[in-house]
Amino acid sequence: MAIKLQKNSWLIGVHMSDKAKKKDVGFFRSIWTKIEDMDSSIEAAKVGAVVAGYLAVSYAIQMAFLIFSGETLYADYYDSEPMDEGFYYFQLIMYALITIFCTYVSYGIYKKQKFGFIPLISLWTLIEIGTKFYMVQSSGIVVSIIVTFAVINSLRGWLGVKKYK
Repeated sequence: MAIKLQKNSWLIGVHMSDKAKKKDVGFFRSIWTKIEDMDSSIEAAKVGAVVAGYLAVSYAIQMAFLIFSGETLYADYYDSEPMDEGFYYFQLIMYALITIFCTYVSYGIYKKQKFGFIPLISLWTLIEIGTKFYMVQSSGIVVSIIVTFAVINSLRGWLGVKKYK
């Protein structure tokens, strides 16, 4: 930590150097940002891009399973095996559209700082995680907890952006 004297003041301000700030960043800080100003709010809201990317990848995996095996990854749990060719193509088109949408939202949040979709993506992700816990209790608990922290962090960042705007 570097100590810096402020001019025309009796107060001594303690400011962290850039190296000290970089050391403070770890894995937990990447999914749970300390929100103090507009910059930290934007940083927290950008975690929503990772959440949207997570959704895009998960739906792309579902689409790949549908293409190569004829059924989705959780078809046995959700009773969603394609019964006919029409339902197969319906599922394929839906997964493709959702993958494209989530990729677009992820790009918009991260590169263009368009944070309007964060509540929708967050709600969608929490519903998906809740449904997965209900249907498949023992699978992917750690990843689900990490993604839940990321979702809450991005919502906190979105609220911070609204507050500091």
